[in-house]
Amino acid sequence: MRMLNTSFLQCLILTAALFTSPFEIGAAQSATGSDQPNNSSWPREKYSNGTRLIIYQPQVDDWKNFQDLSWRMAISLTPKGGKTVLGVVEMKGNTNIDNVAKLVVISNPQVTGTYFPSLDNATKEKMDQLFKTFVPSTFSISLHNLIASTPKKEAPAGVQLNNDPPKDFRWLPAINSAEREWGAGPFCSSEHEFAVRR
Repeated sequence: MRMLNTSFLQCLILTAALFTSPFEIGAAQSATGSDQPNNSSWPREKYSNGTRLIIYQPQVDDWKNFQDLSWRMAISLTPKGGKTVLGVVEMKGNTNIDNVAKLVVISNPQVTGTYFPSLDNATKEKMDQLFKTFVPSTFSISLHNLIASTPKKEAPAGVQLNNDPPKDFRWLPAINSAEREWGAGPFCSSEHEFAVRR
């Protein structure tokens, strides 16, 4: 009986561990923020030292040879104790595709341009530096989301075909009119005939 109770207790602990793990994993993912690759909702919000950054869905400009990615995105940046500023950021980075996990790892992301049209030059520079504090050294995104947002290349021009019939093409009205040059022969039965050149 004691062995049965021990086995039952072990089974109960194992079952509890199996059923609670997915919930704990989900809670851990939601606690780490929206930079998880399986999060496909926009906009995304990040905080750092009291500064709030909202990133709107990026627009891919180019993905050369599936290695060099360039994109732009609208942002909303609110410094600690300051006013919210809207702007556009252009970035580039190197990509490495993980086809098994369906993820793209972007390494060495670099800010190639920031645009804050409502600010003077000194404040623009501060906002540029403030945004750069949010840029990680690497991050990953869903392969499917990246492909969906990549601009499609224009289809190559089609080949012009000449569908006009040849100039010396003549329809023969009936086999009987061609019997002068062609002879008639039996096909399968006496009802069907075919022409044979003499």
